[in-house]
Amino acid sequence: MKTKLIDSAIRRAGGYRKVADQFGISKQAVAMWARRRVPAERVRMLARITGLHPSDIRPDILPISRLDWDTVEAQVTTWVEEQERGGAFFIDPEAVFAKVKEFTEAQIQQQRSN
Repeated sequence: MKTKLIDSAIRRAGGYRKVADQFGISKQAVAMWARRRVPAERVRMLARITGLHPSDIRPDILPISRLDWDTVEAQVTTWVEEQERGGAFFIDPEAVFAKVKEFTEAQIQQQRSN
């Protein structure tokens, strides 16, 4: 998805080697992202590193706008903090993903109804 955009962002972030080092993976793996697509579990960190918005990196899984993503992120962050305050020592990534999906679907439905 948007391979030129991702390639350009990776280069601006210091290049394939630097981005790969930040993920602890090979630069070939990062190069694969620019040719194919970024794995879903790598989108948020790549967005932070490159300055791209997550929906620019993977619009197929994050089709909501930047403003709406900020709302979803705030809601999920609140949910995770509540889990941690409740004594959860480990937050299951699948549970977090499910919450993101739930909030995202709600945002998409809201956009469609407007």
